[in-house]
Amino acid sequence: EVERLRAGAKEDAKRRKEFEGKMVEAKDALLAVEEYKLEVVSLREKLAGEGEQGKALENAMEEAKMLRSANETLKAELDAVKEKEMKSRRDLESMTEKSQAVVRLNAQLMGQVKQLKSKG
Repeated sequence: EVERLRAGAKEDAKRRKEFEGKMVEAKDALLAVEEYKLEVVSLREKLAGEGEQGKALENAMEEAKMLRSANETLKAELDAVKEKEMKSRRDLESMTEKSQAVVRLNAQLMGQVKQLKSKG
């Protein structure tokens, strides 16, 4: 009977050791799961941050596109103004030449008038 009780006690001790080992493994597994959960949360936060950065980048690119378009419009307007200025300058030069021609003709006529007065 004592032998049987000793064998039973040995068996219980063996099972208790196995159980404690399995408990340690279970605790390690739970810790690993918790670490995994933290990594998942961290990755979600990182992805959310990248998503916000992606939106910010997308907005910046859209703004750059709008600025580029506005810049092209302003360049076209500037070219039109430059062309108008060149035309005005040519018109002014033409008027200046005509005005100078009128002054020369006037001077010639005045000279002829003086000559006619002195002869007559």
